[in-house]
Amino acid sequence: MYTVLVDYILIHYGFQGEGHTPTLTLQADGTGEFTQLPAGMINGTVSVTTDTRHCTGWHDLVTAKSSPCPNNAVIAPSYEQCRECMQKTGFNPAFYNAASVSPQQQARNKQPHILYLAHFAPGVVKVGISWAERGIRRLLEQGARSAVIIGTFPTADDARKAEAAIAALPGFHETLQIRHKIQYLNQPYSNESAADELNAAVAKTRGIIGRDVSPEVLHLGRYYTSSPIDKPIDLTKQGKISGRCVGMVGGLLLCKQEGQLFLLSLSGFKGNIITITDQIAKNQHDPIQVSLF
Repeated sequence: MYTVLVDYILIHYGFQGEGHTPTLTLQADGTGEFTQLPAGMINGTVSVTTDTRHCTGWHDLVTAKSSPCPNNAVIAPSYEQCRECMQKTGFNPAFYNAASVSPQQQARNKQPHILYLAHFAPGVVKVGISWAERGIRRLLEQGARSAVIIGTFPTADDARKAEAAIAALPGFHETLQIRHKIQYLNQPYSNESAADELNAAVAKTRGIIGRDVSPEVLHLGRYYTSSPIDKPIDLTKQGKISGRCVGMVGGLLLCKQEGQLFLLSLSGFKGNIITITDQIAKNQHDPIQVSLF
């Protein structure tokens, strides 16, 4: 038996403050305020209960403040918000494909947005846009290992036009699946090679951006963890991870146990109950295959 510290609703994961500290946003009960838990404070066991999903609340696009669901709603597994909180938030990341755009998002879309190229693994470059006020937080939440910001546009619509044009070029991704991001962590990663690939990718965008740009290459690994990311074992199917937390890559929680690195993807568990204990449990996983050569 493990000592239960608190049962939480997992609301969000992200990178908070000036130092972009890996942080879990949790809610202790249906009416309580959100709690920010730095991932580095976890030294024990995190387990997820998936039989019930709760609404993660709503986000004010004007104040950039999140609030708990007023109805403590239980929702279908395929959603993160109840209908009321969706409407109060009024945000659709794929606004360019939506039949209508909320007044909240119309106001947000009129504000400056950045266009970026994110590097995840050798040969894997993703193009995307983000509200400029968020800085690099969008890149960190996606788990990009390196990145360049190739332009700031006056509106989201302007940024989206450039994004779509770049996405149509050979060698650029517009979306990446979580399972692929996990696979990429098992590949060697070189900041120097990433910089070369990003600079080459930037050169390909010249005809779209309309000018030569030489943006700074941002290497983001220092925000995720100070430990080497060496072939982590994925425990997401078990919904449970134990050990000393050494950081997060995007929504991939990293824990070490007996010298081995493990990960738990939090992206599919928003709204689920997570239990955090102060006891270490043996991580259960398939035998590790060791190469003889």
